[in-house]
Amino acid sequence: MYMPRSRSGNEYSREDAERIADIGRKYGFADITCRLYKRTRTFSAEEYTFLLGTYSDHIALPEDVREKFYGGIRDAINSHGGSITIYDTIDLELYRKPRL
Repeated sequence: MYMPRSRSGNEYSREDAERIADIGRKYGFADITCRLYKRTRTFSAEEYTFLLGTYSDHIALPEDVREKFYGGIRDAINSHGGSITIYDTIDLELYRKPRL
Protein backbone atom coordinates (compact mmCIF):
# COMPACT_ATOMS: atom_id res chain seq x y z
CA MET A 1 0.00 0.00 0.00
CA TYR A 2 1.22 3.48 -0.84
CA MET A 3 1.89 5.63 2.18
CA PRO A 4 2.51 9.32 1.52
CA ARG A 5 5.69 10.71 2.99
CA SER A 6 5.58 13.20 5.77
CA ARG A 7 5.74 16.78 4.52
CA SER A 8 8.60 17.38 6.93
CA GLY A 9 10.64 14.44 5.62
CA ASN A 10 10.59 12.96 9.12
CA GLU A 11 8.76 9.94 10.49
CA TYR A 12 5.07 9.81 9.54
CA SER A 13 3.27 11.61 12.37
CA ARG A 14 -0.18 12.04 13.84
CA GLU A 15 -0.38 15.43 12.13
CA ASP A 16 0.34 13.76 8.78
CA ALA A 17 -2.39 11.19 9.44
CA GLU A 18 -4.88 13.89 10.36
CA ARG A 19 -4.01 15.83 7.18
CA ILE A 20 -4.76 12.73 5.09
CA ALA A 21 -7.94 11.94 7.07
CA ASP A 22 -9.25 15.46 6.44
CA ILE A 23 -9.51 14.67 2.75
CA GLY A 24 -12.72 12.78 3.62
CA ARG A 25 -14.37 16.03 4.66
CA LYS A 26 -14.04 17.28 1.10
CA TYR A 27 -16.22 14.35 0.01
CA GLY A 28 -18.87 14.88 2.67
CA PHE A 29 -17.81 12.26 5.21
CA ALA A 30 -18.27 12.91 8.92
CA ASP A 31 -17.07 11.51 12.24
CA ILE A 32 -13.57 11.21 10.86
CA THR A 33 -11.15 9.40 13.11
CA CYS A 34 -7.57 8.38 12.52
CA ARG A 35 -5.29 6.21 14.58
CA LEU A 36 -1.60 5.38 14.31
CA TYR A 37 -0.23 2.02 15.34
CA LYS A 38 3.47 1.28 15.57
CA ARG A 39 5.18 -2.09 15.49
CA THR A 40 8.53 -3.63 14.75
CA ARG A 41 9.29 -6.72 12.73
CA THR A 42 12.64 -8.48 12.52
CA PHE A 43 13.56 -10.60 9.52
CA SER A 44 16.44 -12.83 8.52
CA ALA A 45 17.96 -12.11 5.12
CA GLU A 46 15.90 -14.90 3.52
CA GLU A 47 12.68 -13.79 5.20
CA TYR A 48 13.19 -10.19 4.13
CA THR A 49 13.86 -11.02 0.50
CA PHE A 50 10.79 -13.29 0.56
CA LEU A 51 8.76 -10.29 1.80
CA LEU A 52 10.20 -8.09 -0.96
CA GLY A 53 9.12 -10.75 -3.43
CA THR A 54 5.49 -9.97 -2.59
CA TYR A 55 5.75 -6.35 -3.78
CA SER A 56 4.45 -5.79 -7.29
CA ASP A 57 7.32 -3.53 -8.33
CA HIS A 58 9.79 -6.29 -7.40
CA ILE A 59 7.72 -9.01 -9.08
CA ALA A 60 7.83 -6.92 -12.28
CA LEU A 61 11.63 -6.87 -12.37
CA PRO A 62 13.29 -9.20 -14.87
CA GLU A 63 14.24 -12.39 -13.02
CA ASP A 64 18.00 -11.96 -13.49
CA VAL A 65 17.87 -8.39 -12.16
CA ARG A 66 15.62 -9.41 -9.27
CA GLU A 67 17.90 -12.27 -8.20
CA LYS A 68 21.00 -10.08 -8.33
CA PHE A 69 19.17 -7.39 -6.33
CA TYR A 70 17.98 -9.90 -3.71
CA GLY A 71 21.45 -11.41 -3.52
CA GLY A 72 22.92 -7.99 -2.74
CA ILE A 73 20.29 -7.38 -0.06
CA ARG A 74 20.92 -10.80 1.52
CA ASP A 75 24.68 -10.14 1.51
CA ALA A 76 24.22 -6.71 3.13
CA ILE A 77 21.92 -8.07 5.85
CA ASN A 78 24.16 -11.07 6.56
CA SER A 79 27.27 -8.88 6.74
CA HIS A 80 25.57 -6.65 9.34
CA GLY A 81 24.44 -9.19 11.89
CA GLY A 82 22.07 -11.41 9.88
CA SER A 83 18.79 -9.63 10.56
CA ILE A 84 16.95 -6.45 9.67
CA THR A 85 14.36 -4.70 11.81
CA ILE A 86 11.53 -2.81 10.15
CA TYR A 87 9.70 -0.11 12.07
CA ASP A 88 6.13 0.11 10.78
CA THR A 89 3.64 2.93 11.24
CA ILE A 90 0.12 1.85 10.32
CA ASP A 91 -2.42 4.57 9.63
CA LEU A 92 -6.08 3.65 10.15
CA GLU A 93 -8.69 6.13 8.97
CA LEU A 94 -12.40 5.75 9.72
CA TYR A 95 -15.10 7.77 8.00
CA ARG A 96 -18.85 7.81 8.35
CA LYS A 97 -21.09 8.52 5.40
CA PRO A 98 -23.85 10.85 6.59
CA ARG A 99 -27.41 9.67 6.17
CA LEU A 100 -29.36 11.66 3.63
